[in-house]
Amino acid sequence: MNMMASPDKARLMANFAYEVGTLRFVPRDFISNGIKSSANVAEHTYRVAMLAWLIANQEGADTGKTVQIALVHDLPEARTQDHGVVSSQYVSEDDARAARDQLQDVLPAGLELHQEYEHRQSLESKIVKDADRLEVALECWELKMRGFDYPEFWSVELDNYVNLFHTQTAKQLFEEAKSLHPCEWTRHFYEKKIHAMTNGQSHKLKLVTQQERA
Repeated sequence: MNMMASPDKARLMANFAYEVGTLRFVPRDFISNGIKSSANVAEHTYRVAMLAWLIANQEGADTGKTVQIALVHDLPEARTQDHGVVSSQYVSEDDARAARDQLQDVLPAGLELHQEYEHRQSLESKIVKDADRLEVALECWELKMRGFDYPEFWSVELDNYVNLFHTQTAKQLFEEAKSLHPCEWTRHFYEKKIHAMTNGQSHKLKLVTQQERA
């Protein structure tokens, strides 16, 4: 049944949509280490959601619920910003209050899911935390590929993630991703290109005959 929102509710939802958009401009803690090319909170959230979906599907969890938790897991940072290992020693974030103020009137179910994530009791919330850690590891390895020489203690912390993951799927993904170059996924495209070039074919452009032009 399609129900029209009241004007007040529609205004709340529209304002919420604009607020969600500001996550594109919220930098993550990487920037405090001079890394300006790191993903913002919105970009981080997108890959966390995709990773969470992959893990949930493999672990037999509720995929829809897991993805929803992933979508709201860092939502409060639109108001609190992202504070890392150093700044969090001095700055106190009230994520619970921020989530409540953001969601209680416009998306109550989202507030419940954010609280579930913070409590980390359900399989779905644990999967999202696994995805969150895994996404950070992926970005660190991508940064190294792009030439950022991070200190050894970062590598030690990343390696310790294996002991923090809740699911076997996350552990397996972590080890597999660690062994791969971040551009490995393009390999078969280049193999196809090399094969085509070796056989005197164009790997990219379709040859158009005179008859097809007419």
